[in-house]
Amino acid sequence: MQTKLEIARKIQDEIPAGSNPDLITDTKWSLESEVQARQQEIGYYTPYKEMLFVFEKGESKLYAGHPNSWAQCFLPGVYLGNYSALDGHYDTTDKYPKYSLIVDLSMTPFGFPEMKANRPVNPGENHLQLQYTDSGVNFQEIKDALLTNGVFEKINTARRANQTVLINCAAGQSRSVSVTILYLMETYRVGFVQAYRHLHKVRPEVCPNPGYVKSLLDSEPAIISPISIETARPWIDEYIKNNSLDSFSASFNDNQVILGKKNKNAYADGKFLAKEFIDIISFLKALSLSFTAVDCFKLTGNICMDAISYDKFKQILTENTPKAHKEDSLEFNRKTSFFAPKDVTHSPEEATNQVLFLSP
Repeated sequence: MQTKLEIARKIQDEIPAGSNPDLITDTKWSLESEVQARQQEIGYYTPYKEMLFVFEKGESKLYAGHPNSWAQCFLPGVYLGNYSALDGHYDTTDKYPKYSLIVDLSMTPFGFPEMKANRPVNPGENHLQLQYTDSGVNFQEIKDALLTNGVFEKINTARRANQTVLINCAAGQSRSVSVTILYLMETYRVGFVQAYRHLHKVRPEVCPNPGYVKSLLDSEPAIISPISIETARPWIDEYIKNNSLDSFSASFNDNQVILGKKNKNAYADGKFLAKEFIDIISFLKALSLSFTAVDCFKLTGNICMDAISYDKFKQILTENTPKAHKEDSLEFNRKTSFFAPKDVTHSPEEATNQVLFLSP
C-alpha cells in the first residue's frame, strides 16, 4: 500500500514540467453568494445588444454581451469563452483581446459560406475549428479530433512561449468547458470535480451537459490529487444546508439505488438537470461515496449507488452539518466519520476510484 507522500510523488512525476496541480487543487469552491458576485463582476447579466465590429473585409453589426463576459482567464494566458470573443479577436480596431491560438468548438459561421457575409473574415492558421454539436454523445469524436490535431500540445507550446490561448464554443458553457476540463485533468492530474470547480470560480456559467460529464468522469487519470478539506468544506456545508433528503428521489433494484432529483419540471422530474448533476457529483466525490453516472443525455443525468453508499448519503443529509471534533479529522454527529484523517493512506487502485477527502 502506497502512502500519501508516495502517491503525491507519483503524481508529480507524471505531470508535465511546470504544471503544478496546486494551481487547480488550491482553488476554493465558490459559494452561491460568490457565484452571484462574480457573475455581476463579469457582466453575465448584461443583456445582448447590437455592436459594430470592423473586420478586414467590411463592417458588421452583431449582437454581443458586455466584452468582460466574453472570455475569462483560468490559467496564465489561457482563456475560456464564447463566440463573441472570436468577433473581438477578428475586429481590426484593437479594442478587444487578440489570441495567438484559438481552439474553436462552435459551429462557426467561419466554416459556412452562406453565413460568412455576417462576419467577413478569413480564419487565421492558428484558428483550429473543431465543429461539433453540443449533443453530449460525441465526446469520443471530440477527443479523437483533439488527438489528431495535437491540440493540447499546441496549447502547451503557446503557453511556453507566453502566448495567449482562447478555447471557445458558442456560449462558453458546455463543449469548450468539457475540452478545457479534459486538458486540466490530463495536464495537472486532477479529477473532474477539481477541474470544474477551478473553472467555475472564474466563469460561473460553465455547465457541461451530463453526457460530457459522464465521459469526463470516465476519462479521469488513474491517480489524481485528492480533494482537500480547506477548499471544499464551506461548499459542502452550504450544499447540506440547501438540500434535504426530501428533495431527492430514489428507486431500488436489488443492491443498487438510482438517485435523482425531484423537480417541478415534468421532463426532468426524477432526474438531475445539468448543474444539479455536477453539484451532486461534487458532493459525492468530496465525501468519497462510490457512484456511477447513468442515463446521461444532453440535459439530464442520474446517479447509481450501492446500498451502503446510499445509506451513508442519507445519514449525512438527515443528521447535522459536519463539524470538526478534532484538528486532524472531520466527523459527523454521533461520531460516524466519512472523512479520512491525516494518517490514512490509499493504494493506487483506491485512488483510481475515489477522490479522498484528506486534511491539508
